[in-house]
Amino acid sequence: MKPEVGKTYGYRIAIRAKRQPLVLSIVVKLGPPKSKQVRVQWLSGEYEGMEEWRNGGMEEWINPLYLLCLWEEHDIFLRDEILLLRAIEASHSPHDHVEDQAVNEVFAALAPSIYTEFSSRKNSILVIEQFRDKMGAWNIETEEWTAEPFAFVDKQGTYYGTFATAIRLAQKLCQMFPERVLRFTRNELRQHIEESRTAQHFNSDSGFLDRQDQMLAADFRREQEQVVEILHSWCGADFVAQQDRLEELENEMARLRKLLAGTLDWMQHTAEQYQLRWLHAKYIATYKELTGGLPPLAKQVRASNKRPGSGVDYNSPVVNDNAPPPYWIRVSQSDSTVELWSTARLPFEPKGWMRQMRDDLRQALHQIRPETDKSFLQAAYISTDTGYFDTENVLLYNMGVAAFKHLCLHGISFKHTVQVPPNCPVTLNGEAAHFYRYKATPTPTLSLTDDNDTIAKWPSTACPPLTQSTKPHVLWGLLRQQDATTIVKEWSGTFGLELTLSVPRDAVINTVGLVKPLLDGIVSAFHTHDGSRLSDVANRLSSMTGLPPARIESLLMESDKAVFGRTRLIYPHGQGVQWAPNDHLCVEATLHVEYVDHFERAVILRFQYTICPKLRPTNGHTI
Repeated sequence: MKPEVGKTYGYRIAIRAKRQPLVLSIVVKLGPPKSKQVRVQWLSGEYEGMEEWRNGGMEEWINPLYLLCLWEEHDIFLRDEILLLRAIEASHSPHDHVEDQAVNEVFAALAPSIYTEFSSRKNSILVIEQFRDKMGAWNIETEEWTAEPFAFVDKQGTYYGTFATAIRLAQKLCQMFPERVLRFTRNELRQHIEESRTAQHFNSDSGFLDRQDQMLAADFRREQEQVVEILHSWCGADFVAQQDRLEELENEMARLRKLLAGTLDWMQHTAEQYQLRWLHAKYIATYKELTGGLPPLAKQVRASNKRPGSGVDYNSPVVNDNAPPPYWIRVSQSDSTVELWSTARLPFEPKGWMRQMRDDLRQALHQIRPETDKSFLQAAYISTDTGYFDTENVLLYNMGVAAFKHLCLHGISFKHTVQVPPNCPVTLNGEAAHFYRYKATPTPTLSLTDDNDTIAKWPSTACPPLTQSTKPHVLWGLLRQQDATTIVKEWSGTFGLELTLSVPRDAVINTVGLVKPLLDGIVSAFHTHDGSRLSDVANRLSSMTGLPPARIESLLMESDKAVFGRTRLIYPHGQGVQWAPNDHLCVEATLHVEYVDHFERAVILRFQYTICPKLRPTNGHTI
């Protein structure tokens, strides 16, 4: 939305804080284009100091991204937010990751603008962009789906529904388009099998990590096999059998074509000259008729078979190499930087051209060689996207942690900035709305902010050795029982985290792989549980931690350290538990790794949260 002078807008200091009120403001001046600022006058507001500003006619330069809607539409905007929160609360998490993957496999095969998205409560919700156009193209009545419980269409025409609705829609699409769904998902399975065989799923270097990466690739293959089983049941046994027979015929035709081509090549290289002319006149023409005259096989074209940055729509059977690409990657060896512009945010387990984009980005990162062995990785994501997602997933885990292991020996920082990305050097086939930057630098000097900019801090704390598979309860239980200093009693906005990890000098670690366990455990320690299923989760945590259930209940319900408030922090999941802290609000973090020669305990953590605890508009406020 481009602001105009003289119009009134609804302003919010924290874009993602959907329960905060909007402030009435009027645009009085547009700043220079490069400043990306507008000057507004505050007409109403409930933030700290806003009453004084309004009475004095206070004006201020701000980032226009925080003007969320025209004031005349603010009632509709707030209504959509309330409906979205209700849909999130009413939805449920999929029984397992495979169920959600199966649903998204159907949507990826048919329309990338339909997907499920995890909210801050870890509930999965259905999102359909351009809802009425999409349903109309499929001849599906929209009334049936708008009548679903808690479903609604916002003012942009985007549909939101619960995960139960997502399952029903995926099953209906499987009945309508079984061939496209099965071909797509079987191609994905073949890809996983090949990656498992070659141990290339995480682009691993040779070394002791090869076996671990191969095991991970095998896990993805097994998950894909389960997804195929689910989709087989949704498409129906009769059509699956028919598709099996068709694929057998196609495979046999491909084998015969390859045999014919090989035979002709052998004959041309062993025959006399006159025989060559005779073969060319008779058999080559026949070969061209067989291979070129038949209708092309209805195979999905994968962007991975085309040039990097190809403009291939992965749902299209025809490749147009002259079309603009959907992404662009730039590598600068001189300053150890990799930059990516994309028309879509990279998801977990991407499909089609987004899988190729991920693989190309891994290759680009592999080309970067830090100038010294004290490498520190700076990762940044710039976009106007304010949806529900974890910044560390977008920048690191969706890429695969092995891609960064040579760039972060001494630490890593990541940051999500909500603003318009820098201009892409080439024209893409859509808006270059997502920008990624990875830069390897020498280890920076540790500089924690002072207490004036701190929510909470913790003294040096010993903990067991950490790995990629460390569960949140390890750090949660450890930190919950330590003395903490909380500067702010409650905080509902975005925040940053800075910590130092001390390890033995001869330790071999992949720092990126530790980010998720650290964030989940630390952020969980600053919440208090709302009491849901308390006895059940306490008994499960007791068997995992060795602490008595009564002690677990006490730690879950204590509120003295809960600067992030009361929420349903944990719930039963399978044989264990699932943690659901508001870690999506952590938009910036720095992890320093220091190697020491002697200390008694295995690992020492020193960390503190860093964010300015002020709730009023600031000049060019950036999260």
